[in-house]
Amino acid sequence: MLYGKEVTLSYLCLDLTWKPLEKRVRFVLVKNGSERFILMCSNLQWLPGEIKAYSYRFKIEVTFKGLKHLLGSFCYRFWTKAMP
Repeated sequence: MLYGKEVTLSYLCLDLTWKPLEKRVRFVLVKNGSERFILMCSNLQWLPGEIKAYSYRFKIEVTFKGLKHLLGSFCYRFWTKAMP
């Protein structure tokens, strides 16, 4: 399930040595309809589904960083009065 819709993903998982690190890295090649992308993970124990789920967290972090630095939306802590 993705955003309330059932989707079918195709993926290929490869553990390859990445020269810049001189370490093995897990590459997950993902196809979601017409969308294609590659995920990388240094934890070789994670399954492709776990890596995919973690990639959403990265998108959230980048969004918050953009809001914070570009828009200045977190300059005021107006929500803290309601918090104990």
